[in-house]
Amino acid sequence: MKFAREPRSGFAEAREKESPPPRLDGVSMRHRVENLPDVLFGKPFENQIIKGFGNIHNWVKRLFGMKSYDCHVFMQRLIPVAFRGLLPSAIWGPLIDISNFFRSLCSSVIKVTEMQKWEAKIVEIISKVGGPVQFRWMYPFKRRMRKLKSTIGNKNHVEASIVEAFILYEISHFCSRYFGDDVETSWNQPPRNYGGIGTNVPRG
Repeated sequence: MKFAREPRSGFAEAREKESPPPRLDGVSMRHRVENLPDVLFGKPFENQIIKGFGNIHNWVKRLFGMKSYDCHVFMQRLIPVAFRGLLPSAIWGPLIDISNFFRSLCSSVIKVTEMQKWEAKIVEIISKVGGPVQFRWMYPFKRRMRKLKSTIGNKNHVEASIVEAFILYEISHFCSRYFGDDVETSWNQPPRNYGGIGTNVPRG
């Protein structure tokens, strides 16, 4: 079974010669997981060769019911093998780095120099896995939820109170664009530090 493309002959300048990885359905995905190649484990497995590892342990059924030890084995040993031909290199590479990181972190002998190297590298790895920070931070959502919760007037009907306040804000905000300059709205409020001196009122 071939999982990887050709490293050199598979590319012609900036365009790939070979077709992209095939799209797999649930049956094909299960077939690949159940027929993983022989896995060679090092310490603490004492170089034990397990044939048909995916079929024996039935990772398809146990993937959501694994214990902590099984999760460590899956994270440190099986991720580089299982997802090599299924994911692009931009996604598969950081997963391998995470596997190597936890393998070094959970080893019986930890070197200070190696941990210093991982301390500088793990920031870049997490950024590659998580993507742009604005899509995974919760601060904008929390600020928005706090603003919506502050509009609650009737605690017996929380959702309806939020919807009513939001509709009222949208209507007033939209209509304020068509008022004259003599009417103070959210669009033409004076700055916070304006003292009211002078005829020309600076607008914010």
